[in-house]
Amino acid sequence: RFYNVFANPTLWFLQHYLFGLGSAPSFGPTLHEAWSEGYVPVNEALAAAALEELDREPDAAVLFHDYHLYVAPGIVRKARPEVVTAHFVHIPWPEPDYWSALPPSLRVAVHEGLLANDVVGFHTERWRRAFLLAAERLLGAGVDRDAGTVEYRDRTTRVVARPISVDPTDFDRLRDDPVVLEREAALAARRPEQLVLRVDRTDPSKNIVRGFRAFALLLERHPELRGRVGMAALLAPSRQEIPEYAEYARAVESAAREVNERFGRSDWQPVELDVADDFPRSAAGYKQFDVLLANPVFDGLNLVANEAFLVNEHDGVLVLS
Repeated sequence: RFYNVFANPTLWFLQHYLFGLGSAPSFGPTLHEAWSEGYVPVNEALAAAALEELDREPDAAVLFHDYHLYVAPGIVRKARPEVVTAHFVHIPWPEPDYWSALPPSLRVAVHEGLLANDVVGFHTERWRRAFLLAAERLLGAGVDRDAGTVEYRDRTTRVVARPISVDPTDFDRLRDDPVVLEREAALAARRPEQLVLRVDRTDPSKNIVRGFRAFALLLERHPELRGRVGMAALLAPSRQEIPEYAEYARAVESAAREVNERFGRSDWQPVELDVADDFPRSAAGYKQFDVLLANPVFDGLNLVANEAFLVNEHDGVLVLS
């Protein structure tokens, strides 16, 4: 109930603008129970664990992460009014109107939970501004946009944009890792003249199906590229126990097959689809691509677009859409 019904797909879908509001979400008893009997109890349990740590280290600060723990900061704050807490949100923050997809009590609880922190952080200025606006409109909080502060219930919360990047030293090591080199040799042996790469999880927010359709349009409009350019989609399975994700994974497979059936020939397959939990394979793709395609619906921060150019050896370019 906590993860597979409320955190995903409800909060994840809402915060990535994935709901078609004419038909979804439908907040019947199941989703209300997922909140009250799943999301809230898990937050209570993790808050209790943080409080146990504070018993041992009273001067410690508490750092909460992401959409899984919106309720926990308020519980910790109530028990330890003096504690310093921060919460980093790794995903987008929607505009206030979109939060109306949640029932009023739930959307208020999400924003109040975050404002129990001393600092709330986002990757980008865009998401920071959206949170400030939501706090103002949904809670009636006092917002100072210039200072980036929210006054609510006699507390002041600072809201910041602090993008978290990737660690270049990890990719210095990966560049010559034996497993990566093995995967790269196999990829290089079959790469076309020009390689278009995408590395994603099979998540609806990554917009993979439209990426395949865009590649098909390229081949339709530029027949001279057929046989010379290929797309490698090196995907990682994601949350396949959730029906919406399993359905999307099937749509991804279908879209790749359609491109291959339409344009493929005996000596050339336009799309190579490889779905596996295999990061060395992805790192090998990073080294080999000519074009990297990243076209998410929304991302808090797209790590692939940051990682790939640390190791690319083909003067690659990014198509970001």
